[in-house]
Amino acid sequence: MRKFLSRTAGASFNQEVATQTICIRKDCVELIYKVKPSVYVVVSMLHVSDGEAMLFVNWANYFDRLQNQQVQMPKIEKTATHSML
Repeated sequence: MRKFLSRTAGASFNQEVATQTICIRKDCVELIYKVKPSVYVVVSMLHVSDGEAMLFVNWANYFDRLQNQQVQMPKIEKTATHSML
Protein backbone atom coordinates (compact mmCIF):
# COMPACT_ATOMS: atom_id res chain seq x y z
CA MET A 1 0.00 0.00 0.00
CA ARG A 2 1.30 3.42 -0.93
CA LYS A 3 1.70 6.29 1.52
CA PHE A 4 -1.10 8.85 2.00
CA LEU A 5 1.01 11.71 0.61
CA SER A 6 3.03 10.94 -2.50
CA ARG A 7 5.20 12.82 -4.97
CA THR A 8 4.13 10.54 -7.83
CA ALA A 9 0.62 9.78 -9.01
CA GLY A 10 1.17 6.20 -10.14
CA ALA A 11 -1.58 6.58 -12.77
CA SER A 12 -2.55 8.84 -15.66
CA PHE A 13 -5.06 11.66 -15.36
CA ASN A 14 -7.87 12.27 -17.84
CA GLN A 15 -8.12 15.75 -19.39
CA GLU A 16 -11.77 16.05 -18.33
CA VAL A 17 -11.02 15.21 -14.67
CA ALA A 18 -7.50 16.54 -14.22
CA THR A 19 -7.38 16.40 -10.41
CA GLN A 20 -8.45 12.83 -9.66
CA THR A 21 -7.93 9.35 -11.07
CA ILE A 22 -8.30 5.68 -10.18
CA CYS A 23 -5.62 3.00 -10.28
CA ILE A 24 -6.59 -0.68 -10.14
CA ARG A 25 -4.08 -2.72 -8.11
CA LYS A 26 -3.95 -6.44 -7.36
CA ASP A 27 -5.39 -6.13 -3.85
CA CYS A 28 -7.17 -2.73 -3.88
CA VAL A 29 -8.32 0.25 -5.89
CA GLU A 30 -6.40 3.49 -5.37
CA LEU A 31 -8.25 6.79 -5.48
CA ILE A 32 -5.64 9.43 -6.33
CA TYR A 33 -6.21 13.16 -5.92
CA LYS A 34 -3.85 15.84 -7.21
CA VAL A 35 -3.46 18.54 -4.55
CA LYS A 36 -0.89 20.55 -6.51
CA PRO A 37 1.96 19.69 -8.89
CA SER A 38 3.96 16.76 -7.46
CA VAL A 39 1.66 16.41 -4.42
CA TYR A 40 -0.88 13.59 -4.50
CA VAL A 41 -3.19 12.08 -1.89
CA VAL A 42 -3.67 8.31 -2.21
CA VAL A 43 -6.69 6.61 -0.62
CA SER A 44 -7.01 2.84 -0.99
CA MET A 45 -10.37 1.09 -1.27
CA LEU A 46 -10.70 -2.59 -0.34
CA HIS A 47 -13.70 -4.86 -0.94
CA VAL A 48 -15.16 -6.05 2.38
CA SER A 49 -18.41 -7.83 1.41
CA ASP A 50 -21.31 -7.49 -1.01
CA GLY A 51 -22.13 -3.80 -1.24
CA GLU A 52 -19.42 -2.78 1.25
CA ALA A 53 -15.97 -1.32 0.83
CA MET A 54 -13.42 0.07 3.26
CA LEU A 55 -11.34 3.20 2.65
CA PHE A 56 -7.93 3.34 4.28
CA VAL A 57 -4.66 5.25 4.09
CA ASN A 58 -1.06 4.51 5.01
CA TRP A 59 0.05 7.42 7.21
CA ALA A 60 3.64 6.07 7.40
CA ASN A 61 5.69 8.68 9.32
CA TYR A 62 3.28 11.56 8.64
CA PHE A 63 2.57 12.18 12.35
CA ASP A 64 6.30 12.33 13.14
CA ARG A 65 6.29 15.74 11.44
CA LEU A 66 4.08 17.34 14.09
CA GLN A 67 5.87 20.10 15.96
CA ASN A 68 3.99 19.78 19.27
CA GLN A 69 2.39 16.32 19.50
CA GLN A 70 0.95 16.84 23.00
CA VAL A 71 -1.19 19.72 21.71
CA GLN A 72 -1.81 18.71 18.09
CA MET A 73 -2.72 15.01 18.48
CA PRO A 74 -5.76 15.65 20.75
CA LYS A 75 -7.05 18.14 18.14
CA ILE A 76 -6.64 15.54 15.38
CA GLU A 77 -8.33 12.85 17.48
CA LYS A 78 -11.23 15.20 18.29
CA THR A 79 -11.72 16.02 14.60
CA ALA A 80 -11.57 12.35 13.62
CA THR A 81 -14.12 11.43 16.29
CA HIS A 82 -16.56 14.17 15.20
CA SER A 83 -16.27 13.22 11.52
CA MET A 84 -17.19 9.60 12.29
CA LEU A 85 -20.44 10.54 14.08
